[in-house]
Amino acid sequence: MRISSAISLASLVGATAPLSDTIVSIKSGSDDVDVRHLPQILVNAGYSVTDQRIVSFLNTADVTTLGYVHSQVVKTSSNTIDSGTLCNFVSTASVQLGLQADCGEDVDGESFGHFDSDLHVDDPGAAYQKHLKWMEMDEVWRLALPHVKRKVKVAVLDSGIDWTDPDFAAVKGTLRRKNGQYIHGGWNFFTNSPILTNLNTHGTKVSKILAAKGNDSFGIAGVAPNVTLVSLQMIDDDKSMPLSKFLAAIDMAIDLELL
Repeated sequence: MRISSAISLASLVGATAPLSDTIVSIKSGSDDVDVRHLPQILVNAGYSVTDQRIVSFLNTADVTTLGYVHSQVVKTSSNTIDSGTLCNFVSTASVQLGLQADCGEDVDGESFGHFDSDLHVDDPGAAYQKHLKWMEMDEVWRLALPHVKRKVKVAVLDSGIDWTDPDFAAVKGTLRRKNGQYIHGGWNFFTNSPILTNLNTHGTKVSKILAAKGNDSFGIAGVAPNVTLVSLQMIDDDKSMPLSKFLAAIDMAIDLELL
């Protein structure tokens, strides 16, 4: 899976306020170019870098590389090099070197605050069951479940899942990344840890609709209760959804072979 011009996704998430991060994507043909190497590439090509603050900044900058989505997230600040200064440098250097580049401030998207009330999917009981009756899911389960041959893995890119909910007892997944790291249940891209938060319950509700264990005298019955879930938390408890977290979640989902 290739995502080009990732910065253009900002318009898709309802950009509101700039954050401290800057998202950069630089390519030479089909190859990615590390933004930290750009000053030296300029020098090697016979160009001079007039702003030595950029050189110094990139030598020590906190940069996260998201290889699967061909992007880098750079920690910028008005106290060092701000996003505008970095992007001006990237743009000018890319023109000089014949590179393709996108650069922009991280933006915060407005996440969904509730489900469609016309569908009654926000209520945790009878409304959900009515929805499943309309779909005749009881007949679907009866015919399909005896023939399930493999465990399907699903990444939920949303707010964190509440794994203490009994409806999720059988669906919490442990998956292995290509670097050997194991992800137990999910990953929080705001704390860079496996500790999920769920004050914003949207991710939990979505996951219940998808995979809540049925016929257990608790909660609701999910559409696909035999799947394995991994929560990739890209929406914070205050409903903020930075584009950089969205890209990082997609990057990890690809690494876990879920996309």
